[in-house]
Amino acid sequence: MKGDAAQAARAPADGAELISRLQSASGKITVPDPATKTRGRWRAAYYDAHHQGHVPIGHKLRWNGRQRGDCVFTLTDEEAEKAAQPPPVPAVDVPETLDRPHRLVRATRKALGRSQSMVDTRGKPEVIPLFLSRPLADRALRIMHAPLTEAEGRGYAVEVQSDLKRDEAAHMVAIVIRRRAFPLALTERTTKVPHELNPQERRQQERNPWTRLPKYDEQFIGRLALGAPAGSWFQHSYSYSDSARWTLESRLGHLLQDLERLAAEADRREQE
Repeated sequence: MKGDAAQAARAPADGAELISRLQSASGKITVPDPATKTRGRWRAAYYDAHHQGHVPIGHKLRWNGRQRGDCVFTLTDEEAEKAAQPPPVPAVDVPETLDRPHRLVRATRKALGRSQSMVDTRGKPEVIPLFLSRPLADRALRIMHAPLTEAEGRGYAVEVQSDLKRDEAAHMVAIVIRRRAFPLALTERTTKVPHELNPQERRQQERNPWTRLPKYDEQFIGRLALGAPAGSWFQHSYSYSDSARWTLESRLGHLLQDLERLAAEADRREQE
């Protein structure tokens, strides 16, 4: 193609010219959807820059759009790029065993009850609100120990609070940062499964076919979630859970960072 040949003639002759052009263009050049010959000339200059040592020390040459679409070439200073990145979030370590558990963890462990299938401490005062399957109880308590202990180590307070919701007492644990309380609840994710009639429900339905029974049950799926309780003011502000990419333990530092950010934002709004 005539246009392709003309565009190809304006491409860099080699890697040195490509680097020179990038340095003059503040490190980025975009070639809009080049035709085959033009793309090939830019490709040749890119590989020549790498193979002949034209890329400056401490820099990285990148190319997007190798097969189709726009060709975008960037030359970046790796040290400057690293300096521009936000500092890593400090990790909050979760102990493998609880030799000296946090006082609320200790109280919660005593309040677990004897159920072998489920733990539900949401209606009990002076403990951590948990709702999960019994096999995850030990892990849940170790997870809660870590941010509560870390928060107190940073100079924040950890409090148990009670309130009325729909004429019923609601109990929660909160991390208090500069007089601002952020409630926490630890639960296990659930999924809906078809409800299976138990013998009593089956007899009841035989006696009265019009009896309304639930269609679905909630079933635990083994993934823990920690954050603002459902229905709270902060419901969507901070919450992390197990996922396919990470464990809840690895996100505790991010959770505390969220609380500190929310407290700082509230301070700024108050000052304004």
